[in-house]
Amino acid sequence: MAWDQWTADCGACAALCCIHLPFDEGPDFAHDKPAGKRCRHLAGRDCKLHGQLETKGYPGCARYDCLGAGQRATALGGEAEVFAALRRLHDDHLTLAAAGQLPLPPEAEAERLGLLSHIGASEDLDAAAALAYATSPLPAEVRAFLKGLKPLLSRR
Repeated sequence: MAWDQWTADCGACAALCCIHLPFDEGPDFAHDKPAGKRCRHLAGRDCKLHGQLETKGYPGCARYDCLGAGQRATALGGEAEVFAALRRLHDDHLTLAAAGQLPLPPEAEAERLGLLSHIGASEDLDAAAALAYATSPLPAEVRAFLKGLKPLLSRR
């Protein structure tokens, strides 16, 4: 499967965000939708409002970015749990990659690189590996590492 790991490709996705994610009526969404229920504006895999999301009351949809997890989860069967696991994995990988732009002390840089290598965001990652990541200690370790960077950011 050819894919850009970190860029959403709605055309290669089964509208997983429009099905598996919940949203509440308010400034970002014009109606409530529970997780697991298709959005009322879906026609097959396509959003009937896609080109007008902002003006029709769905700026939250227009801003949402699955970071490429949607098309990847679709290729793996489109299950909600796999989509959520891949979204977490993609977010963790991209956040750790962005942290590489900071002037990290050598020990923090080594930890960052170690976490990146353990995430294993390779193209051949299967659904079981994505689910294993989500239920492993790694997401909590990534959160703890990133939280530990806060003092570095306040010095900038």
